[in-house]
Amino acid sequence: MLQSTWERSVALVALAVCTGHGIAALHPMRLANLELDRALPRARVGGEWYPLDAVSRAALSRWKTTHQALTAGHLKVLKGGRVEELWVTTVPGRAKPGQAVPPAGFPAAVRPLKSAHRKFTVTALGIPLLFEQFCGAHPDA
Repeated sequence: MLQSTWERSVALVALAVCTGHGIAALHPMRLANLELDRALPRARVGGEWYPLDAVSRAALSRWKTTHQALTAGHLKVLKGGRVEELWVTTVPGRAKPGQAVPPAGFPAAVRPLKSAHRKFTVTALGIPLLFEQFCGAHPDA
């Protein structure tokens, strides 16, 4: 597993643990939804702020640094724009007929995030765990 994919997976799990939210709520997050430089770091999911522990803050800081490295080359492609989505691809995309292969660093879909999570848990724990198993149980779930 690539280090960048590992870092993204660890950051996702850290947010799931701290916020109790699954992939559906975490996938649309943007960089502005993280405030890691505050005395009490926090993340905004679904309009609500959640405090982050020191381990999660470190994991998300590593991911933000990797995110910046992956997306820095796209400034010209995006005509000066930035990739504001928090979750980006870590490897080039698949070639489509008649189109160039998209490079890493563009917004990631849910499916690759779930696939990377499955590989992450098998590598780290020896068994595939569902992403939701890292989320706290909500009373209405």
